[in-house]
Amino acid sequence: MDCTCAELTPLQHAAGFITFVNVMWVIAVGLGVVCIGMLAAFYARELKNVPKAVWEGLLYLSGLGLTVGGALVDSVAAEFIGLAGVCLFGLGLGFSANWRRWKKPTPILVMFSIVGCAVAVAYDSYVLGTLGIIATMITVGVGLAFERVIDWFGDHELLYVSAIAFFFVGIYVLGEVAILELGALAVFGPGAIYLGAWAGFGSLVFSASTYRTKLGAVDYLVLQPLTALICVGGMAVGEVLSIPDLAENAGSFFVLWLFSKFIDIPKDNVPQTAFIGLAAAASVWCVAWFARTHPDLVGPYLLGFGA
Repeated sequence: MDCTCAELTPLQHAAGFITFVNVMWVIAVGLGVVCIGMLAAFYARELKNVPKAVWEGLLYLSGLGLTVGGALVDSVAAEFIGLAGVCLFGLGLGFSANWRRWKKPTPILVMFSIVGCAVAVAYDSYVLGTLGIIATMITVGVGLAFERVIDWFGDHELLYVSAIAFFFVGIYVLGEVAILELGALAVFGPGAIYLGAWAGFGSLVFSASTYRTKLGAVDYLVLQPLTALICVGGMAVGEVLSIPDLAENAGSFFVLWLFSKFIDIPKDNVPQTAFIGLAAAASVWCVAWFARTHPDLVGPYLLGFGA
């Protein structure tokens, strides 16, 4: 059955992007930008007769040239040319921050987020939309951290990351509930739901593990039902509101949380570790078997089954 672009789900958009050639393009852009940054920093130190403003201007102009040029060329690589331009603009911001001694990173992140999101809309690109979401999530997280909001979470910084990520998931859910015609803003959908869900549920599950956080007894006991409640809640919200991407992510991380409890079991020697590992392996095998033999029951709550 043919699907129009408007009918594709965020998972289908993400799957359409993740091809070997596209990954190679992203790697090429990332490596190229890093190397240009290294050269700019090196020659800015060595060629002292050239004002740093010249290097700064070259970075911004190069970014602008690639961004505009990518939009003008009729090429399958157009959005990756635009990606390189946005990254060079970000490199210019980093150069400016270092040279001009900007004390706070928030203004840099805000400018990069605005540029990244604007270019994503102009290109109608899910690749650039995902970059824009990443930049915006980091901007919100860092900005609130500087306002000391992170202090509310005490020693649980991962819960702070989770809260920021769920904020973006919430925005996506509200858009789905309101049945908004997002139009050009649809390019941010896959990034909001998938990056938000992965960062949100992932940070939550990771923070609930003694292996990572060395939690005290009280914190550990509080985080377990909290994690389960949020994951099950995500599954329920996704099911009731017909947002399969949310239900699948929540269910998948709920299963990961259950399996992570094997890691939390104290182990004093090699045999104990081995027997606990065997119990974990048997549990994973049984869950995988049940999922394969009951796809109608499990499919809506595990990534990949509902695609």
